[in-house]
Amino acid sequence: MPEVDWSRWHTAYDAAVAAARETHKPILLQFHRDKCAGCKKLYALTYPDPDVAAELYDWFVPLRLDILQNREIRARLAAVWTPSFYVLDWQGKQYFHLTATSARRIFASSCAWPKPRWTRPAAATMR
Repeated sequence: MPEVDWSRWHTAYDAAVAAARETHKPILLQFHRDKCAGCKKLYALTYPDPDVAAELYDWFVPLRLDILQNREIRARLAAVWTPSFYVLDWQGKQYFHLTATSARRIFASSCAWPKPRWTRPAAATMR
């Protein structure tokens, strides 16, 4: 199985916000920590999956933050567990939150769910 392409992941909140504004995609924020067993499982099994990677990069601006180092953002979102996931717009507004030990459930392609029928918002609605 291929490895995770970390070069496509943002590690700074402000850079992810700028990318979301430019691409008109929501941000998928994942909080992690070094000793998180669920995170390690994600990195070994879920993110390297080509179908998951395609969904992730097509639909989101991926952002990965250390829950212990990014306290201001963690406090604003009330994040207390890893891995945890937040879907945010380019202004930081939260639309969805999930704390999961198996994040494969949130990616339609890896769960044999139907593909989403929605489309990305028009550029005018994201500005």
